[in-house]
Amino acid sequence: MSQMKERLRAALTAMSRTGKRDLGLHLFMIVFCLIVLAIGLPIIWLLQFLPDWVWYPLGAAWVVWLLFGDAIAAGCRAFRGDRP
Repeated sequence: MSQMKERLRAALTAMSRTGKRDLGLHLFMIVFCLIVLAIGLPIIWLLQFLPDWVWYPLGAAWVVWLLFGDAIAAGCRAFRGDRP
């Protein structure tokens, strides 16, 4: 019986440590979510007022960034004089 109590005590100790870490991560994610919503919702609201033709250049810029983003970032770093 005492071996079972020791196992339970060890399990509760391990759960206590991980539970504190998980609680901290959950609280961080809640605060992070609220910050993202505070920034993102006004941007999404403002995007609704863009005319329809703007979406084509934005889509093209997004595709160019996906294809050449690393090269563009390296060029910007070189122009600023930062080392890659």
